[in-house]
Amino acid sequence: MVVRAELDDKLPLTSGVRFHVDLDLLRESRLRFVFDQRILRLPDEKPVLAARIIGTALNARGRP
Repeated sequence: MVVRAELDDKLPLTSGVRFHVDLDLLRESRLRFVFDQRILRLPDEKPVLAARIIGTALNARGRP
């Protein structure tokens, strides 16, 4: 389940522009994980978007 989403828009991404997405998965604690994402415009690799998505694992009853 997503607990928090932080998105930083850096540059516009328009139709026809090539881009690359980087994703790192980090384990913050036993139950909490973080996706660090970056979208980079090609070919100059300028950042378009930086995101940090924090989530938690749930059991069958919907509890962390």
